[in-house]
Amino acid sequence: MSTHSTTIPLTDFISEFGDVLIGSLNESNPPVYTGMTHPIHFQRQQVMDGLLRKPFDAQAEVVQAVTALLVDKNESAAVINAEMGTGKTMMAIAAAAVMHAEGYRRHLDLGNCPKCQSLGFERP
Repeated sequence: MSTHSTTIPLTDFISEFGDVLIGSLNESNPPVYTGMTHPIHFQRQQVMDGLLRKPFDAQAEVVQAVTALLVDKNESAAVINAEMGTGKTMMAIAAAAVMHAEGYRRHLDLGNCPKCQSLGFERP
């Protein structure tokens, strides 16, 4: 009995099956936030615009997604995962400000896990 396997480069696989994979993923796990589509998103943006340090557009999108998850979907936690220096702490504070403006009085836990520590390395 012979087994025949075919290997294709990842870029070819993504080109051929990417749309089907994304469609299946979105069907089984619908996105919580897909852009500024509801009036509440504009109200949240106004809160962010009133902060002394306003988030950049990409950061504001993360804040919108986090608050949609925590407020609109009533999840108990959200994770902001990004590279060092991208403003994760500022985004978490902006999310807390948005939630405060919406009447939430929960506490905010900020966890910081540098990549070197999450991989089991110690800082020099």
